[in-house]
Amino acid sequence: MQLNDVSLVEVSSPPDEIGIEIHPDELRTYDLTLDDVVAAIQKYSANFSAGQVRTSTGLVSIRIENQYYDGYEFRQIPVKLGANGSKVLLGDIATIKDAFTEGQHYFKFSGENGIYLTVKATKTQNMVPVAETVQRYIEARNQTLPHGVQIHTLMDMTYYLNARLDMMLKNLLQGAVLVAVLLTIFLRFRLAMWVMVGLPVCFLGAVMLMPLFDVSINIITLFAFIMVLGIVVDDAIVIGESVYTEVEKSGGGVTNVVRGAQRVATPATFGVLTTIAVFVPFLFSTGPEKAFFYGLSIVVIFCLIFSLIESKLILPAHLAHTKFTPVKENSYRARFNRAFFRLINGPYKRLVSRCVEWRWSVMAGFVGILLVSVAMMTSGHVRMIPSPKVPSDFPIIKIEMNSNVSDEQTIDALLTLEKVVSAVDKEVEEEYGMPVIRDMMTINTSRTEGMLILPLVDEEVRPVDAFELSRRWREKLLLLLASSRSLSMTM
Repeated sequence: MQLNDVSLVEVSSPPDEIGIEIHPDELRTYDLTLDDVVAAIQKYSANFSAGQVRTSTGLVSIRIENQYYDGYEFRQIPVKLGANGSKVLLGDIATIKDAFTEGQHYFKFSGENGIYLTVKATKTQNMVPVAETVQRYIEARNQTLPHGVQIHTLMDMTYYLNARLDMMLKNLLQGAVLVAVLLTIFLRFRLAMWVMVGLPVCFLGAVMLMPLFDVSINIITLFAFIMVLGIVVDDAIVIGESVYTEVEKSGGGVTNVVRGAQRVATPATFGVLTTIAVFVPFLFSTGPEKAFFYGLSIVVIFCLIFSLIESKLILPAHLAHTKFTPVKENSYRARFNRAFFRLINGPYKRLVSRCVEWRWSVMAGFVGILLVSVAMMTSGHVRMIPSPKVPSDFPIIKIEMNSNVSDEQTIDALLTLEKVVSAVDKEVEEEYGMPVIRDMMTINTSRTEGMLILPLVDEEVRPVDAFELSRRWREKLLLLLASSRSLSMTM
């Protein structure tokens, strides 16, 4: 909590308990009863309300915090006061144990005793700096801890955020390269470069406006960026191709560039606006899925709006000041253009003309394809899963025993789970030459419940996924399943 970026920390360990065992002989010696002891504890170890104070800003409640939490403080509670000022303390008549709650407690991290702390970010915090601060603290603190005591990272949920961010950047780079290659083949390299500039403009514009609508960078918004990546560049390609055609036909200059952009401005604009119209209703969605649809829609809408601005205003301005050298007669570009336009003006044009001539047959054919697609889904040949299961990187096994079992029986079941998980991991290592379990945290959360948290190795080097691990675990846990009330695996 002393770290600047850390505001929320939850400690998961056996709960503390103050045990007070009264000695009956001592009660008789000092002429006390259990009610006297209870009254003394309630008097000296309790929080009290001291009323309210009226101020110019409102009422201020006053509260006296006097609750004891330490065994030494309880030992100093006076349970009886003599006339000469002598005291009988609680520690004189009772044995006070400052320890964990009764029962067997099992907290193991990869075979060693341990506890775990959960560090969370608040709604207004960025979870990435919080995680980085904690990682730096762990590295520095491990240098000063006693021998045999170490701090390890069990689960880092920024793993998913950083993975989606890396995927977005990778897709952005790949998309920009593909656009550049295709436009260079069919048009010009300079045109391709100016079209590529539109990608970061759209994304940065959306990121700039996201805080105004209380939308942050998270898994959902990164997914929206990845999804809209292939849409935002289409508008710029259409405008760029039309401008280049006009420049190639009538020469450069602002007038010809404007004429080329205006030729396709209306259909290109309405094409983007119709896509925006699809996502606008999601802004008004309600229920538990509201946050998902709202963040996704905001990102897509802003990216498309900035795509319109960039392709209609910024791109033509750049192309107006770009000089395209004339194509030489026998160059590769001239030969490619002749071959390409032979295809366009020949077979492709005849095909389009024939489709227009037989338009009702073409429509009937596509309607038939649509009906076949629907029939395949309704008949079960193509399965439809609205929320497909994705293998987890941090599988969790939870076990709940019957209500009449002891702590020892629950711990024995957890030990059996540990042995099964370790055995399966060793089988995978022998089969593929690489283990799949990175760490193992085992906890009995109550007398009848416990769980295993099993972070896996990085996905790039993982020989099998969590689903395959689950299948192998279940094959070896048949006897344990019969003796437990429930066994669930979050994969």
